[in-house]
Amino acid sequence: MKNLVVTVDVREDIRAGRQPCGRIMAAVESLQPQQALRLLVPFEPVPLYAVLGQRGFVHETQMLSDGTFEVIFRPGGAGAGSASPRPSAPAARGEASECGCGSAAAVIELDARGLEPPQPMTRILEAVERLHSGQTLVARTDRRPMHLYPLLEQRGCKAQTRALPDGSFETRIVRH
Repeated sequence: MKNLVVTVDVREDIRAGRQPCGRIMAAVESLQPQQALRLLVPFEPVPLYAVLGQRGFVHETQMLSDGTFEVIFRPGGAGAGSASPRPSAPAARGEASECGCGSAAAVIELDARGLEPPQPMTRILEAVERLHSGQTLVARTDRRPMHLYPLLEQRGCKAQTRALPDGSFETRIVRH
């Protein structure tokens, strides 16, 4: 008997700048009617919810202790929505692709941990200046970047910060 859950871990693909959509969609296409897809990603794949929802999948999402998002997609009927709706990081416009995960170039990572203020804010703002519309910057910092939010808003960006289990913070910045 086949496994009832097929696991696809795309964390390393994304870290390496590779587009994970091909692997994800190939796994979806290979699922048997009773099988579920377990997806492991470093961020919540909000656009993928709609793409697979249109294919009749419902999802359950949880963040694991290491900050990884585990998303279980199960067959749930045509046009099914989320099994666990969550307000979350907004999906950036212009990131859509076959699986809705965005292109590798659409997400840029910046690790500003270990730097003394104001260096984290300076580096983040420098990176934001290079963002194009629809691109996302994911910045890791030692502190919640409270003074950064109004500056990002002035530059046409939206930001959402979450505390990570290791005590650091991850801020997702999207240029609109």
